[in-house]
Amino acid sequence: MITGMAAPLPQPHTRDDAERIADSAHEAFGGCTGLTIGNSRVVHGVTWRDWLPGLQLPAPRCRQGFSGHGVLGELRPTSWTVTCKRCCKLLDEQPALGLVFPADAPIQPVLWTP
Repeated sequence: MITGMAAPLPQPHTRDDAERIADSAHEAFGGCTGLTIGNSRVVHGVTWRDWLPGLQLPAPRCRQGFSGHGVLGELRPTSWTVTCKRCCKLLDEQPALGLVFPADAPIQPVLWTP
């Protein structure tokens, strides 16, 4: 027996379950401009990715990885300005720097300079 493994994520049992999950995601993320992953304060652009035939779920535009479906709290909708540099490049925008968004909005830290 393997120990230390997380319990498997709940899977939809019927098409109706899957549609309810997708509908709730569209309701939660429908009007938002960004999303955060887990406890990260980096704001990613929102895009919709195919999940099951005819159903889509929200995902980071830059394809940043995360575990799960994203609808169990891994992804959180936000109206903060996108701060992820990869997402900004894909959106052809400059990353939000300075105080162009709420003071408590996250800023992606610079890991190194060229």
